[in-house]
Amino acid sequence: MYVAGTDVDEAVATCLSVVGVTSAVGVVTHAHGGRVRRHSGAPAGAHTGGLAGGDVPDVVLAPW
Repeated sequence: MYVAGTDVDEAVATCLSVVGVTSAVGVVTHAHGGRVRRHSGAPAGAHTGGLAGGDVPDVVLAPW
């Protein structure tokens, strides 16, 4: 999206929306098929990612 001429904020919001919807559809599809372990690693991964995200410098997150 950023290459298509939109500004960074709009491109990020659009990308996150598309990824979020795609992920939600995938989780629901796999859950209905019985291939999702709901209590295994998701809480630990989300917690670790949240803690690590605060330590990443801004220059790494947005180098432009």
